[in-house]
Amino acid sequence: GSTLIIIASVANNHGNVINSPITPPAGWSTAISLAGVNDTTISIFYRENSASQTNTGNFTSPISSSRTEWGIIGSEYSGIMSPSSLDKTASGFTFGSTADTGTTTATSQADELWIAGIGNDSDNIVTAPTNGFSVVDTNNSPGAIGVSALEKLATSIGTANTGGGGGGAERAGTTGGSGGSGIVIVRYLTPVASTTQSFNYTGAEQTFVVPAGVTSITIDVVGAGGTESLWGAAGSKGGRAQGTI
Repeated sequence: GSTLIIIASVANNHGNVINSPITPPAGWSTAISLAGVNDTTISIFYRENSASQTNTGNFTSPISSSRTEWGIIGSEYSGIMSPSSLDKTASGFTFGSTADTGTTTATSQADELWIAGIGNDSDNIVTAPTNGFSVVDTNNSPGAIGVSALEKLATSIGTANTGGGGGGAERAGTTGGSGGSGIVIVRYLTPVASTTQSFNYTGAEQTFVVPAGVTSITIDVVGAGGTESLWGAAGSKGGRAQGTI
């Protein structure tokens, strides 16, 4: 199965603070949600080891539909470690023209997928994210809401942070604007190439060190047949045993 990611943001078109988070449909988990700070809420949802999906189900706005402005982006990733792939999270609130996701604590392993979502109550999107992140997709409605999905494949342990223009620019006609953003860290396994190692008879114990990332080992053991005895009796037949650990 794959890991599915949804980045969803809701803005209140009356400029009121949104105090509750977005509610996901059954089968989805909330990685992080920022609410109760301003008129924009953002959440990052995930679904691990998921089969093929034709519909995510309905995500529910925390405010009246007459005041809701939606932005939503979905992504699918294969090869993500599951279960319990979620590692670290952080969130940030911005009042201004530049977004900041907040900074996570140090990640627990080197090979990870860093995912960030940035939403704001204008139609700005992030085009040049900081700290080595790249843009996965953007979604905006003129004069209403802008959402950006960002990602980075990390190969070393560290703290995660990103941002960029578009995370809280002022909405025309209002006295101010604001944006919410969040970042989540997902552990994954690096692909390991298949290797074969042969052991010939030495009369002594031999060892095999399992490479990092290997999840199974197939063993094929072959024994030769015995020779004829001194009294002319036929030797025993050879043997073979196979199995996967």
